[in-house]
Amino acid sequence: MQHYLHIGGDKDSLSYPAQDGAETVQWQLGVTDKETYNRSTLSVGGVSITIYIHESLTSQQALNKLAEHYKAWCDNRPGAPVVQRNGESGPKRGIGHKARHQQPLSPLATTNKKPWRRTPAFLL
Repeated sequence: MQHYLHIGGDKDSLSYPAQDGAETVQWQLGVTDKETYNRSTLSVGGVSITIYIHESLTSQQALNKLAEHYKAWCDNRPGAPVVQRNGESGPKRGIGHKARHQQPLSPLATTNKKPWRRTPAFLL
């Protein structure tokens, strides 16, 4: 069995195994429910991959979801290029709009009750 990208539903953006040639796959959702994914092919030029799209999505919605995830990943990945937004002066990056020389906060740093304390470097 090969792993395939699933788009939409509870398995969104995850890769799960499916029987070769299976037109639909069903996965357990909660205790009694199941969700269904339909086989589709994503192609660019002469290259294609098989994906499974949640039954509630159209092909256009699935493609839009892929593009949105990719854009968000590009904006939020570590080392993302600096961008300027809304004519603001100075370098800004990602959603947090931190200056280039500042380190992004770790999840642990945001939970500190005393904001003037820094998280030790070995925890970042």
